[in-house]
Amino acid sequence: MSTKKSRPKRQEFEYRTGQHSSQPLMNVLGVPSTNRASFWIYNTQEEAESFISHLRYVCDK
Repeated sequence: MSTKKSRPKRQEFEYRTGQHSSQPLMNVLGVPSTNRASFWIYNTQEEAESFISHLRYVCDK
């Protein structure tokens, strides 16, 4: 399982890559891993939009 934290200078979000304690279900679905973003009540809409923008950038690679 891989764990990465993303904390760019102006953004406060974290994401994790892995199986998130759901390996049996992921095996049934044929999914090797997923990405999970973590936000909390202190996050702003701008930070959420920034994360989405970053995710689009990564997906386009």
